[in-house]
Amino acid sequence: PGLYAAGECANVSVHGANRLGANSLLDTVVFGRRSGAHAVEYIKTVGDHSKSEEDIKSEKARIQALLDRPKGERVATVRNDMARGMTKGIGVFRDQASMEGALENLVNVKSRMDGFSVENKGKVFNTDLMFALELEFMVDCAEAVVAGALTRKESRGAHYRTDITERDDENWLKHTLMYKDETAENGVRVETSDVTITQWEPIKRVY
Repeated sequence: PGLYAAGECANVSVHGANRLGANSLLDTVVFGRRSGAHAVEYIKTVGDHSKSEEDIKSEKARIQALLDRPKGERVATVRNDMARGMTKGIGVFRDQASMEGALENLVNVKSRMDGFSVENKGKVFNTDLMFALELEFMVDCAEAVVAGALTRKESRGAHYRTDITERDDENWLKHTLMYKDETAENGVRVETSDVTITQWEPIKRVY
């Protein structure tokens, strides 16, 4: 009856602001076991999910519309432009100007979304169509990343701003929460929630 979010998919703050690959090996074991046990119990509390025929028709029509588009810009070109803009504007080192540049690039990418075409018109393992559908979701995620980074006026973990190099626990010891909201600026509403401190206070990492 839908998607079941667990582990980092349900809460990306498991490792704080600087999630490293090796650190996550243990939590995949822990949350794999815990989420499996919980999913068994959860499924007992929900009924069958009836699929909306209108939703199915709408999605089929959306996909067919992509296939029916006349020849236009290649999906890969738009995707690569988005990737380059994100790497340049919001990569390892970032500042206000570079992040605003990344946002401007996303606006440009979105303006081209209705103009790209799917060259492969087939319906069996069509990777060109898959990349086109993925690009829409990637742009949504990119907008959320940029909106959250622009909101946070500090450096913390992997979010390193060259124009604000210090961490600010007084104002920014918070989770940033992004919501897709067409009424908000750039289509993303940003909210914050306080971090719950349990056993260990955050300290500055020094080498």
